[in-house]
Amino acid sequence: MLKNLTGMTRNEIIQKAREKYVRLKGKAERSHFLSFFCEQTGIKRKYAQKLLSGKRDGSGKGRHEQQGRPSKYTPEDAEIIRTIWLRSGQPCPGD
Repeated sequence: MLKNLTGMTRNEIIQKAREKYVRLKGKAERSHFLSFFCEQTGIKRKYAQKLLSGKRDGSGKGRHEQQGRPSKYTPEDAEIIRTIWLRSGQPCPGD
């Protein structure tokens, strides 16, 4: 199980498995390798698939990229709006 290993050893194992997984051709070969990896490490299949494809780094920290719609306001605009909102007694929308 990878939980009992130190961070460096765990990362090394994942990196070597990732290198092999990327080189495999075809869905059947990848599926077989993924099953073997999951059996040996105790990692759930979906998470292992993300680890080996490079979508996760295995550190346990998610990517902190901003998702969704971009902000309408610049930070300066947001500060002005916040100041107006505070000075007007913090009214709720729809009041």
